[in-house]
Amino acid sequence: MESKKNIYVILLSLMLLAAGGGWRAEAQQFALGTDALMLGALTPNLSAELVTGEKTSLNLTAAGSFKPYGLDFKGYGLRPEFKLWLSGRPMVRDYLGVMGFFSGYDMCFSGKVRQGKACGLGLSFGYAIPLGDRFNLELSLGGGVMYYSQRLYLEGENYSDYFPGGERVRDNSRGYSLVPMKLSAVFVWIIK
Repeated sequence: MESKKNIYVILLSLMLLAAGGGWRAEAQQFALGTDALMLGALTPNLSAELVTGEKTSLNLTAAGSFKPYGLDFKGYGLRPEFKLWLSGRPMVRDYLGVMGFFSGYDMCFSGKVRQGKACGLGLSFGYAIPLGDRFNLELSLGGGVMYYSQRLYLEGENYSDYFPGGERVRDNSRGYSLVPMKLSAVFVWIIK
């Protein structure tokens, strides 16, 4: 439990350090967006982006899902991302990003139940296509390393029976994995 807490603190510290990394803040720009690919997966989502410097911005995306397409899946997630815009202006053309993510899930596929939490750190690349004065389509992809801690058991099995006498039910599956963290087509509204 303590190691999971340490990972969260390290990821949050890295994101805050990147956001305030000594860049001059110019006139603030602010944008809201939603990912069409997530919406297609019946996962409502919202992202907010704040320009933090001449070539940088900070994005925060929140998403949640409850039984999409009748699948036995419930989940939520939060993805902070620091972006370095290579064109010299925020929210214009291409960028490189450093992102973290935190998620919780409860799902059952192929007779296996997985209930747990995950966090990760990764890199992303994206490109903003202007659709108008205040609208962009931002295409991006990314991947990285994920740490997960979950309860893994067979469907129909009462996992809490393994912990008699009021003992706290613990996670039985932990590990690290390389995963794709982002594949998105975000419609962005630049509010300013």
